[in-house]
Amino acid sequence: MFKKLVKKTENYKIHIEKPYSFLLICKTERNSKFEKLLWGFPSYIIFYRFSQEEKKLLETIVEDLQKQYNKVLILELSENKKQKAIFGIYEKKYGELYDLIQVLKDSLTELKTGDNTIKVYKTKKSPPIKNKNLYYLNISIKPIYKQNGTFLPYDFRKLHHVLNVAIKKSLFYFLKHYTNVEVKHYLSIGKKFFNKTTKSVDKRLSSITDRFDFLLLITPVNIEQAWHEFKKHNFLKPPEFLYRPIPFEVSHLKKELFSINIDNVEDPVLFEIFSKKRDEIDIQLSIIEARGLKKALWLSLFLYEEPSEELVNLSKEILEKEYLEENEERTITAKELARMAEEEITYYKKFLPSITSKVKIREDIVARALVSNGNLFIYKYSKFTEKEAVSLIHHEIGTHILTYFNGMQQPFKLLHTGLNGYEELQEGLAILSEYFTDTLSLKRFRILAARVLASKILIDGADFIQVFRSLVQYGFSPREAFMITARVFRGGGFIKDAVYLRGFLKLIDFIKNNTDIYTLYTGKFSFEHIPLIKELIEREVIKRPVLIPRYLEKSKLERLKRISAEKLIGDLK
Repeated sequence: MFKKLVKKTENYKIHIEKPYSFLLICKTERNSKFEKLLWGFPSYIIFYRFSQEEKKLLETIVEDLQKQYNKVLILELSENKKQKAIFGIYEKKYGELYDLIQVLKDSLTELKTGDNTIKVYKTKKSPPIKNKNLYYLNISIKPIYKQNGTFLPYDFRKLHHVLNVAIKKSLFYFLKHYTNVEVKHYLSIGKKFFNKTTKSVDKRLSSITDRFDFLLLITPVNIEQAWHEFKKHNFLKPPEFLYRPIPFEVSHLKKELFSINIDNVEDPVLFEIFSKKRDEIDIQLSIIEARGLKKALWLSLFLYEEPSEELVNLSKEILEKEYLEENEERTITAKELARMAEEEITYYKKFLPSITSKVKIREDIVARALVSNGNLFIYKYSKFTEKEAVSLIHHEIGTHILTYFNGMQQPFKLLHTGLNGYEELQEGLAILSEYFTDTLSLKRFRILAARVLASKILIDGADFIQVFRSLVQYGFSPREAFMITARVFRGGGFIKDAVYLRGFLKLIDFIKNNTDIYTLYTGKFSFEHIPLIKELIEREVIKRPVLIPRYLEKSKLERLKRISAEKLIGDLK
């Protein structure tokens, strides 16, 4: 009895990570696109020829599987140009797998096309081998991803995604209702081991990401000088921002980026992750190249999206709320905050000694503090109240640094550098940390709302002076209004700041419908990636987070399930 069987010859390709009570097969030409439909599964054979020799091989493997499992299912995929339905389903014996076929049909209807016909054929179809105790299904697929001999990649990916989920749900149903095999979730039915191509793509994408610090390259280095100049001219002359030198040729890095061949990534989940990350890196490099130009603003819209009308209206409501300035004096200096931060990092090192975070005080950043590559930078001229200091520690270290090093523990490097669009969820979690530590105030929400409004006004065509004046009218001091405006005008126009409030609101909605918040600290990823991350955890491809924020409290988490975001904001002072 074999434990694992991975082999490729001229006539077939076998990938069986361990014996399962199911086996997927297909017969196709070598290097056809069709064979990719099987690549994401842990137990399959692709036949490039099916003679007596290959038939004998399949018989032997099935017999071996039946020694361990009483019931075994062969699920064969085939291509049929002539059939009218997109999917045809054939059985060995009509009605034998009736319930399973209903599960399969329901899942396949997720494919949205002009003619999404699914036909269950009463015509029996014999399996490729004779075996009385064998269950057999054949899914016949109309090649809607081909048109006049031309391959349509987007149509293929759409079909691949739906088929992948449908088959996993069907296999899960088979295991649960036809066998004694224990399986927790349909998401756990997938590959646990990956080829060199997959690992290479992850490594090369991460390598390019590690070679430039996107935020620092579009952040002015003269923010304090620019403020004094702006003030000197009575807030009538827009500041001139200076930037760091770009230490690479953008076109060369882009060439390297698109030389990474992701087409042969076998797992459809990882293909989607890698594809979207490559697109994001491309846009980031374009923004760096367009630094200081209006073009940078329009490019940033591809990364962060324009604030919705609903979000803008909520931001205006927050800014129009009656607000009394807090009297607490800002007495904590950047040096004192750095000491507090080092103590917090030491606390997390007890659970993960490999944490290498450094705390540095700098004067060439626009934020009061930020995390870059696992290190904390603090703005030299900032001062903080005690509440602000506690808030910042948990925001930056308990969220951003923590997820960075949780991501470092994963087999895929992109989980610490960040999957595409990760900022919205990251900043939502960071604001959540302030709620858990009782440091979230109306003042803080005013700043988040002001960032949304500043982003929207900028998109609508306002210049620096107009955005600045709008914020002053909402009660911000000239210094505060300048810093918020500078953040959205950095690099020529950058609307990342709109994601903080939007991310927090999305997170509140997520918590209401989900019990597992800990998964969100596995690494850096977006709301869109949560189902994919859960799948990879179920498949034991990635680990659950090693580090959990010390501020998470179940009682406060339960309260969040019962309260609306609007009520939470309304109760703040």
